[in-house]
Amino acid sequence: MASPSFSTRISIEEPLLGADVTTQSAPNLNTKTMLCVVSIVTLLGTLNLHQSPNNRLDRAFENKHQGFVIQVGRKILQVSSRISHENGSDGSGIGTFLGWSMAAIYMGGRLPQIFLNIKRGNVEGLNPLMFVFALIGNITYVASILVDSMAWSKIRANLPWIVDAGGCVLLDTCILLQFIYFHHRRRQVLENKLLNYNSA
Repeated sequence: MASPSFSTRISIEEPLLGADVTTQSAPNLNTKTMLCVVSIVTLLGTLNLHQSPNNRLDRAFENKHQGFVIQVGRKILQVSSRISHENGSDGSGIGTFLGWSMAAIYMGGRLPQIFLNIKRGNVEGLNPLMFVFALIGNITYVASILVDSMAWSKIRANLPWIVDAGGCVLLDTCILLQFIYFHHRRRQVLENKLLNYNSA
């Protein structure tokens, strides 16, 4: 079998996007793994910094009639909240701070998309179903908290998450209204062009 000619080999080896495109290699997998591990360890270390293991064990065995609590998942926040209410505190300061931070970041993530849609005058590239499902999910999330209890103590403990989900409902509604508005406007522009073309 004859070897391919030199020009054939060069055309096969050329990049698909042309020579003007600069290539950028992905970071080494070891670097990605290490960044993930360091981030997770830092987060977990920060969350558990305010309690030493001895204090947690002492508190668990402080009241012998109460029993031993194994903290799992969201139960950590519930147990911490119960302990802080027994001590007269209004809840975990770190948890509240993280909750409000999450609400600001999560809602703030939709604002650039809304402003970009206004600037471009269209919603090209966005799938309206994503916002419909996000809207339904956030509505049911707020409803699940409010149906559980309308007591201010329960609402206050969940306030950052309620504000976040409620704010996202408003922002998702705004994006869905942009879909309707820009679709209607595009239809009017096409109808006007068709009328102008037919009248000419």
